[in-house]
Amino acid sequence: MKDTSEFKGFDFIGKNDQGFKEYRHKQSDMIFVLIPAGAFIMGVNDGRHFKDTNPIHPVKIGRFLMAKYQVTQGVWLKIMNNNPSEFTKSDKHPVERVSWESCQEFCQKTGLQLPTEAEWEYAYRAGTVTQYYWGDIKNKDYMWYQENSTESTQPVGQKTPNNFGLYDMAGNIWEWCQDWYGEYPYTEQTNPVGPSQGELRVMRGGCWFSFSYNCRAANRFGAKPGKIMNLNGFRCAATV
Repeated sequence: MKDTSEFKGFDFIGKNDQGFKEYRHKQSDMIFVLIPAGAFIMGVNDGRHFKDTNPIHPVKIGRFLMAKYQVTQGVWLKIMNNNPSEFTKSDKHPVERVSWESCQEFCQKTGLQLPTEAEWEYAYRAGTVTQYYWGDIKNKDYMWYQENSTESTQPVGQKTPNNFGLYDMAGNIWEWCQDWYGEYPYTEQTNPVGPSQGELRVMRGGCWFSFSYNCRAANRFGAKPGKIMNLNGFRCAATV
């Protein structure tokens, strides 16, 4: 069953319930889903909540590996030998109070990376065009947010996954992306990496403290790379 030669540092472990290949990262023991290449419309024209998410524009994405779960405290402790989290100390809870800069250190140690903002939204949508990856109406079965989180993070993987088999893409903890935060282009993009410079780094997905609209596919937030909050965590990606 193993296919250890396809991607260096990973072992093939089978297909998930959604039919996509999964790989275990040997060093961290995290599970990754092979996200297929494709195209989507990035952003949304909704001036009420998403003034920074237009113009909408077509984006082509090559295949990549995306972590099935947000990085947990257990994984962070294994790699970094510390646990900065404020909430429940648990191997299953997402690590929080991590800056973009400390996430870069984690990625350097593991040979992984943060997803680009385009990769993140493509992975979130998983072929859907609705506000959320399950539809246009908020649903507590899919996310931890202000109405059901009990004002804390929750163990990863408890809610219904998206069509790629990724968990907690909406809510629980904001996820750092690789990109600088900036304006969207008007033209079609292929594997975009965002602006070449800036002051803020992109965060996506919403968190335990968010209103439901902050957990939508196109919602964006920017924070300084050194910012540490109990609202921010991350998940890893890998180029293949």
